[in-house]
Amino acid sequence: SLALRALVEPAAAALQRALEDAGADEGHPLECPVCGAPAAAARVGVTKKNDGRAKTLWCAQCGCVWDIERVRCARCGTQNQGHLHFFNVEGDDDHRIATCDECGGYVRTVYQEEGPMAQLYPFSYEVEDVVMAKLDLIAYRQLVAQGAQQD
Repeated sequence: SLALRALVEPAAAALQRALEDAGADEGHPLECPVCGAPAAAARVGVTKKNDGRAKTLWCAQCGCVWDIERVRCARCGTQNQGHLHFFNVEGDDDHRIATCDECGGYVRTVYQEEGPMAQLYPFSYEVEDVVMAKLDLIAYRQLVAQGAQQD
């Protein structure tokens, strides 16, 4: 996918800028506003648009990054806080799985704190995608455990 992305990413970046300039990126879609793919990962941290702890989604297919409400399932869109949960590997609070009881989906999420240490390490979704691969196993085990409880 990275080989194809090298061809798609410049056009996707241009389209994303055009959407932002036109104000058409304010709807906070669940799917990628450029190619329509589901989000591969999420990030919570300071963005160029928001000086608070905003949440953004990332598309692994075209490299697009877009905003979403902080308390919202990235799969079905529910904002019911009682149905949204977070899990992580012990000792790693920066990488979490955000799960949803309503749709059974999840998204891997990186929490990036601002400060002097964060400035030393540039943020890369591609690197975080590899680092967070272990979280898929946690999500799988959690979904299997929930399925076993329902049976």
